[in-house]
Amino acid sequence: MNKQTTPDDERGTDLGGRVDPLVRAPDSNSATGCCTKDVLLGIDFQAKGSPYVYIALCNDASVKIGITNRDPKKRLLEIQRTSGKLIKRYCLVTALNNRTLELWLHRKFSDLRLTGEWFSGGQELFLEASTEAKRMAIGW
Repeated sequence: MNKQTTPDDERGTDLGGRVDPLVRAPDSNSATGCCTKDVLLGIDFQAKGSPYVYIALCNDASVKIGITNRDPKKRLLEIQRTSGKLIKRYCLVTALNNRTLELWLHRKFSDLRLTGEWFSGGQELFLEASTEAKRMAIGW
């Protein structure tokens, strides 16, 4: 299987042999305002062992909003394996109160809930949830 490659400013993450694009930091011309690379990777303020809130857009346009204390890439691979869905894009956020952030996102989008932590809404929901998660993580 050939892996896709992307330019340095559009690095992807290898999930099971596929290179999936990360949500890129918004530039001054961006209308979507997704998570920044620092928030995505948790580099600047990720405390060892603290959880990540993840938002994953799947190939069937479903979105999973969850939290993990484990390596987030391993968790995303596990979701792909157990659900049979391909994760096309994902956003990782860490905040002072990740559990509160996750629950807040679940409540905000409750009208789109399919089951458990799965939501309908596709790309539009993914972008809105990513933007809201970033806003809340920075605001706390």
